[in-house]
Amino acid sequence: MRESVAISVKLSEEDFNTLQQLADENGISKSEYIRLLIQTIGNGKKLVDNLQNGQTKLEVNGYGLHFTQDFINTFVSDITKSLEKGIKVTEPKANRLIRYRKTKKAA
Repeated sequence: MRESVAISVKLSEEDFNTLQQLADENGISKSEYIRLLIQTIGNGKKLVDNLQNGQTKLEVNGYGLHFTQDFINTFVSDITKSLEKGIKVTEPKANRLIRYRKTKKAA
């Protein structure tokens, strides 16, 4: 079994509401929906890499599909543009120092 790693994601209220709506529409949790997005993007990237490497025959659900090189070039270009538009990776901001004061417990 794979070990899960918890992460914290900051979303705008609009993005959070969109995520909640999409997860509800599919009957899954927000966490599962994000996991599916990541897996879909990862599989899409693998598909693009295979097609860019000249592999023109792919197996999908047990069916062998053969594509022309022109179709593959257009397909790869379109997917690459979509992925670049949809993903924005930014550097995390440095953690701010938090001041705190110990308080005495009442007896």
